[in-house]
Amino acid sequence: MSKKSLYIFRHGETDWNKAKRFQGHSDIDLNALGREQAANLQSVLAQVHPQVILSSDLSRAHNTAKIAAIKLLAVQPKIEIITTPLLREAHLGDVEGLERDVIIERYGEEFIERWFDPKHVDFAFPNGETKMAHLERLIKTINDLLQSHSHLDRFAISTHGGSVHRFIHHCENPPQERIFVTNGSLHHIEIELSTKKWFYRGQIS
Repeated sequence: MSKKSLYIFRHGETDWNKAKRFQGHSDIDLNALGREQAANLQSVLAQVHPQVILSSDLSRAHNTAKIAAIKLLAVQPKIEIITTPLLREAHLGDVEGLERDVIIERYGEEFIERWFDPKHVDFAFPNGETKMAHLERLIKTINDLLQSHSHLDRFAISTHGGSVHRFIHHCENPPQERIFVTNGSLHHIEIELSTKKWFYRGQIS
């Protein structure tokens, strides 16, 4: 197994997503559309047939994983869904729970743009986690997963928008244009074991 495949998907929509309210570690569950978006992942997840599913422990990600895996588990009931707080979104500090417009009013447009710009890896909201610290947490989690499940080569990851961004921009070939990671979207990343390099293979759904 010279390569490992990660099929990384963002959780379905929540009411806070709809209101453009920053969630971070706040445990907000899926709304009706979010559950529908999770159900839309069932066919593609069954098609790529991951051998294990790792999920953030927050309800919106964990419930997305459980809904998305229904078809897969119907034919492969022994597949594990492992939850961990290490796959959570970045902790957003003082802006957690605030709407985007309120953050812009309080801190300025440029402030929030730095959060979305992948070049500003050391940026954090006040009393929050830096993007680099978030990435390091995520990468360590994946490396530990690959080591503990070294006999497997296909992994599904249910996580958050910021986490998907961190994973993609960790790759050797990140997209040149700004990425909009929508709720319920699934992205394929390959890891070459010999070089330990990550490559973005694109969005699947």
